[in-house]
Amino acid sequence: IPAHGPGGMERATWLVATGLAKIGWDVEVITTGLANGAPDELDGVRIRAVAGSPAARYSRTFYQGVRQILSERPAPAPVMAVSAAGFDYLSLPRSRRRPVMLVCHGTSWDEIRSKWKNRSLRSLVGLVRQTLWMPKDLAAYRRADIIVGINDPVSAQIMRLLPARQKQKVKTIYNGFNPPEEKEEEQLRARNKIGQPKPGDYIICTSGRLVREKGLHLLLDACAQISPALRPQRICICGDGPERARLE
Repeated sequence: IPAHGPGGMERATWLVATGLAKIGWDVEVITTGLANGAPDELDGVRIRAVAGSPAARYSRTFYQGVRQILSERPAPAPVMAVSAAGFDYLSLPRSRRRPVMLVCHGTSWDEIRSKWKNRSLRSLVGLVRQTLWMPKDLAAYRRADIIVGINDPVSAQIMRLLPARQKQKVKTIYNGFNPPEEKEEEQLRARNKIGQPKPGDYIICTSGRLVREKGLHLLLDACAQISPALRPQRICICGDGPERARLE
């Protein structure tokens, strides 16, 4: 959730939770520990941090805590598991658990390919971890009742990993967001900062975390090698992160 940090997954999770609460659903978010503690309720959503689990990190304590909490809940209530959060609960026999919708922002295979391209020491260590995690991904996909990919490439990748009889349970639901209520003068300031485009200008714009895995350095290198006549007039990179200084 956003209390852990400003990441996209945290924001997307909270938007879904608060959106369901606004239309009358009884929503409880089970999450990892928080460094400064977690409120019992926020924006109509109950928050339950797994006691003893490290903040913003999957761990055996977290998985076991999620399984225990969900096992105590009434059977009819559905479960939405974001990423790997519900993997341990999915290992229960179907007769002992509730229906689970698994929301996937990516797959271990995607992470393996990304880290292999990066080739840094940290990425190679992560590559080993993701390779060992792959069988858990495959098992969870087969056990989940519904799988939601946040975009078409993620859904397509998951379908390639499933047997033919299970492909129909994969659905694509794009991440929603609430656009900020910016005043007209704020929009004008932003446009002036990046420069007003001219008719026919070719512009590339990206928005997201500035991390090596996003490959923005490859975008800049590629544009530098394009003939000036074909090169984009402007590249607008929106976001923040550890790669910002290098990209600037």
